[in-house]
Amino acid sequence: MFDFGAVYELYKFEYYPRDSYGSGTVKRMNVYSSLDNVHWNLEWNGKENEEWSYDENREVDENKKTVNLEGVSARYLKLTIVESKKNFFAAHELSVYKKDGSKPFAVGSTNKNEKVSEGDYINMKNYLGTSVKDGANFVDQIQKRCGDINRNGVYDVYDYAFTMFALDGGTKQTGEVSGRIFLVPEREKVKAGETFTLAVTAKEAVNVNAFGKVLNYDPSRLEFVSASPEDSIGQMENLTVNKRYGDGTAYVNLAFANRGDKKLYNGSGALAMITMRAIVEVMPKDEMECEGIWLIGPGIRERE
Repeated sequence: MFDFGAVYELYKFEYYPRDSYGSGTVKRMNVYSSLDNVHWNLEWNGKENEEWSYDENREVDENKKTVNLEGVSARYLKLTIVESKKNFFAAHELSVYKKDGSKPFAVGSTNKNEKVSEGDYINMKNYLGTSVKDGANFVDQIQKRCGDINRNGVYDVYDYAFTMFALDGGTKQTGEVSGRIFLVPEREKVKAGETFTLAVTAKEAVNVNAFGKVLNYDPSRLEFVSASPEDSIGQMENLTVNKRYGDGTAYVNLAFANRGDKKLYNGSGALAMITMRAIVEVMPKDEMECEGIWLIGPGIRERE
């Protein structure tokens, strides 16, 4: 695996076989890209592309194999051998090229700067909660600028964390995140027209620097009212937004995150309150997924 230390706009990858073309010479290889070393895109499928073959009467340079990476931006590149001679791996050289004239930039900088800055925070705030359904607002301002770090098609709390944690000199906090966060509905059944709350609740949470999740709901049955923090996370910034689309879908993009170097949350109890209004009679547990809220630690590894 390659770690370039920053995001690069890539151009191509080249594999040069070993001089003897013997054991370990690659016939098929998968090439993956990632911004965070967690979420990966398959850029070259070794099974679907033609098997690599070599003319052993030619020089190694003349037998190089090239993978086109135009349009790919990544901090990490991972190679997985699908098929090789005698199931070993060998190479004379592995080369990765960036796009001419491009410069490296920090993960979390949608302005493509060397370090995350206030301008990135402003851009983040302008496009909170957007998704592929928002068209150019998301694609041009977030996706093409490497803001969708977990590559799920939604700008969410995981993506925000790379910006928020790096601001103001960056977090100095450490430690692995653990525990659970889930939703606890105020009532089992709610009549049409009534409002109700869902308590965002932690259980034995440790080293939480951000939390949230995209919570889908049916806008013909529920209406979003508000999301507010409890005193226990007063230092965290509320980045929650509600999105409703013309195709009949909606979600609460729940997001709370520390900016820069702030104290981590540790403990159990209510962290925030989501208030919804019932359009028809509902059972809240059947309307929104109550489990699996993401906990994100200072090292940006989420735990559901």
